[in-house]
This record gives sequence, structure tokens and C-alpha cells, in this order.
Amino acid sequence: MQISWFRPGAGGSKIVNTFILFCFSAVGISGAGKDSWDSLGPAGTYVRKLVIDPSDSKVLYAATFGEGIWKSTDGGRTWTASNHGLRGLDIDDLAIDPIHPNILYADASGEIPLYVTQDGGKSWTSLRTSLYSVSCAQ
Repeated sequence: MQISWFRPGAGGSKIVNTFILFCFSAVGISGAGKDSWDSLGPAGTYVRKLVIDPSDSKVLYAATFGEGIWKSTDGGRTWTASNHGLRGLDIDDLAIDPIHPNILYADASGEIPLYVTQDGGKSWTSLRTSLYSVSCAQ
């Protein structure tokens, strides 16, 4: 059974898919039986990136195509949209600060692609740049 937000073979490798399955098992999202999965992600959307809070494995964030960012605080059983302040809902990438997990960065498609939250996704602020346009001084 294929669930709508998990599309194997959509550009990912076997290693990445294995890692994702391991993460789902580690946070209690794996399915009811040996050969099945329960659909616990944001329903009806394509998840591009899933990040797990390093200090609380029940807190998950999902970057989606066209539906913005979703947050779960119960290991993926329920999800809430976390889009306050985002101008676009097509999220290309998502990163969580490993030391301060309430700080996340989202790279969105559009004219203002990089956003930051410092309150665990309650509100997002534009940084007016892109992860791809950030350069390092030599």
C-alpha cells in the first residue's frame, strides 16, 4: 500500500529511504503489522523533508510541497499547520538547530525564500535571502 505523502523512488536513494524508515520506527510511526504502514503524515500532501527535534523525538516538522510546514507533537499521530508568516507554501528544505531546537530554517520557493522561526514554528520571519545564495568568506 502506498500512502500519499511517502513516494518511494521520487528521486531518493535506497539509503535515504532506509534512513527514513528507521526514523519512523524510532519515533513510533511504523505501521500496524509486518507488511503495512499507517498513514500518519499530513494528509493529502507530498512531504519533501521531515526533521525530528533532537531533544524530543515526538516533535516532528514536515516541509511540504504546496502545503507549507506542518508540526506534530505526538510522534506523527496528529499534525498542525505551522505557516504563520510564510508568504509561500512550497517548502524546498527545512533544518533544525541541534542545540536550540525551537530555531528552524525553511527554504521556500519564491521571491523571499529563506525563513526562520525561533518559537518552534509558531511564527516565521523572512531573512530575504536563499540557502543557495549564501556565500562564505575566504
